[in-house]
Amino acid sequence: RQAWAIGLMAFAVIGFTRDLEWRNDVILWTNAVEDAPLMPIAHYNLGFVYHQAGRTDEAGMSYQRALELEPRHMLALNNLGAIYLSDENLDAAETTFETLINLEPESIEGLNNLGRIKVTRGNYAEAVALYRRALAVDNQRAEVWLNLGLALRDMGNKKDAFDSLHRAIQLDPDVKKDLLTPTTGRFYDPFAY
Repeated sequence: RQAWAIGLMAFAVIGFTRDLEWRNDVILWTNAVEDAPLMPIAHYNLGFVYHQAGRTDEAGMSYQRALELEPRHMLALNNLGAIYLSDENLDAAETTFETLINLEPESIEGLNNLGRIKVTRGNYAEAVALYRRALAVDNQRAEVWLNLGLALRDMGNKKDAFDSLHRAIQLDPDVKKDLLTPTTGRFYDPFAY
């Protein structure tokens, strides 16, 4: 009986230790990468938890490793592109999102993000075409309607811009906060120049 009790206690300690380890996603996915270094999903998931923690350099390396192992890993491509975009590395972001769209022509995230890059570069007509492609796939995306509306506004197409922005707010009333000016907190008139 004493051996049985000691065995049970050992399992409890191991279980408790393992439970603590599993609670920390970084440790979990680091262990998964170490145990299965050729599994792209492990590298992607490690990248994702790094990304959520704001550790974008490490996230980017993990996404890149996932892509080395599985070049068609759509989530890794999108998230890597998002890191490049947030780092204002527009060339790398553009190339990454173009690759994503070439592999998955109906990637709403890829189309939307590539549209954002086109707007940043002043290519509003290209951005509008990308946003419309995304909305042809799923016309219930408030962020895409918002981006379309702002691009149309910048092109001078106020009526279509108003319709797009109105649709964005209908789909997600919280979109209004994206129209607040950061300095005053007052509503941003999308048509005021």
